[in-house]
Amino acid sequence: TTVAAGLSCALSKVGRHVVAVEADLRRPTLAEQLGTGRGHGLGDLAASGSEGISLQSTGYSSLEVLTAGLPVGRAADVLGSTLPRVLNELATDGRTIVVDAPPLRGAPESSIVVAQTHHVILVVNNDQTDLDTLSDAVARINEAGGVLLGIVINRVPRRKLRRDAYPEFSERRKSASGSGAQQLEAPSWSDSVTGDRPTTQVP
Repeated sequence: TTVAAGLSCALSKVGRHVVAVEADLRRPTLAEQLGTGRGHGLGDLAASGSEGISLQSTGYSSLEVLTAGLPVGRAADVLGSTLPRVLNELATDGRTIVVDAPPLRGAPESSIVVAQTHHVILVVNNDQTDLDTLSDAVARINEAGGVLLGIVINRVPRRKLRRDAYPEFSERRKSASGSGAQQLEAPSWSDSVTGDRPTTQVP
């Protein structure tokens, strides 16, 4: 969810008209992270059968949120009945849609989200995901007809982002230092991936 929220904010900042959809119905926290209330959302649409989609405003003028709404019924039933129509309606006027989806493992409705959105950014936890689990997740995405755009590795300890991660730079730095030449600084991976970013999953 944090990644979905951050991506939505970043796209909004560069001029995109973004709609963030809170499709993790079991643990909906996207709206909260983006500073909106629960509001009328996917659950309400499924319960009432109404056609109108109500979007919640955020602190960004070009970013709106469709919340999970009222918790009703099975998540798979709610998403199966509402998501196709909602995404089709929202995909107008040049809007960019970011869908916060439930985990691929343990949430069968995630395949519905993948099938409807097609393009997927997979978010994995560094301390909880091995290669077999990752391969299984990619296979699930392919089976649902999704296109994997990339993988975000989350919760990587800063102590692992070492300056000696690039040994060739370390050797050049030592050589330059020993010869009295100007010292070369090894690039810091942590510097390139941190900085100003909004608090922000897209499976």
